[in-house]
Amino acid sequence: MLKPLFLLLASFLLYQNASAQKQYINRKVAQKNYDGYMLMQANKHDSALILFNSALDDDAEAFFIYQNRAICKLHLKDTLGAIPDYQTNIKLEPDNTESKYALGNIYKHLNDSINALKYFIPAIEQANDEFSQKKLLYMNNFAGLYFRLHEDYDSALVFYNRVKDYTPQNPSVFINSAACYFQLDSLEKFCSDLEQAFILGGNVNCIALKTYCKGCNHLLEARGNTDTLSTALDTRLAGIIPDTVYYQALRRNSIGPTYQDNSRKVKVF
Repeated sequence: MLKPLFLLLASFLLYQNASAQKQYINRKVAQKNYDGYMLMQANKHDSALILFNSALDDDAEAFFIYQNRAICKLHLKDTLGAIPDYQTNIKLEPDNTESKYALGNIYKHLNDSINALKYFIPAIEQANDEFSQKKLLYMNNFAGLYFRLHEDYDSALVFYNRVKDYTPQNPSVFINSAACYFQLDSLEKFCSDLEQAFILGGNVNCIALKTYCKGCNHLLEARGNTDTLSTALDTRLAGIIPDTVYYQALRRNSIGPTYQDNSRKVKVF
């Protein structure tokens, strides 16, 4: 069910780019926009809104004014009024990544994840090198989390792999992707990410690595030989890897072998 959704959201970018952008703006309209922008900088948002409204009365296709008016409305706590302004701006200016990010963020805070992704995914796809990496991390992490929680692990990995590129020293994203690979029965990639999370100092214990992978002795130096006796296990892993694995290991030593489910590539204890 979620696969078509992911493809639909990704195709949203293609639809938007087909729209034509207005090439010429009346000088009087442009001046009103500039004056309104300066009023916003002075925190005079009510006065700025009057100018933006007047400018759009003069030229309803002045695309950049819709973005400024949306920002102005957000400052005035008019979130619902900002939404159609951002939508119109995106329709008239399909390459505006900032507006797509802003509108997606509004929907995210309204707990409307579907509409948030409708704008986040195109923003991610079209962002250039000058676009904020912090915002890209935010959107990719949100998309990855959404698809992981909805058990669309392949789609989640698309976004988590991007986060790895942005923050290769962050153990959290390797734990996220390891959780996805576990559910996909991709043992080699699961262990690779689990080991990397361990090296980077994430809450991955040696017991889990010995149970599911090749242990941790060869990783201790890279980790810095710190906290190697800890039994802590990140909650994202505890949901799929029993967080009682330490005690199960003790029980195996006392009561004999544990049943293994051979129907999965990943060992289950």
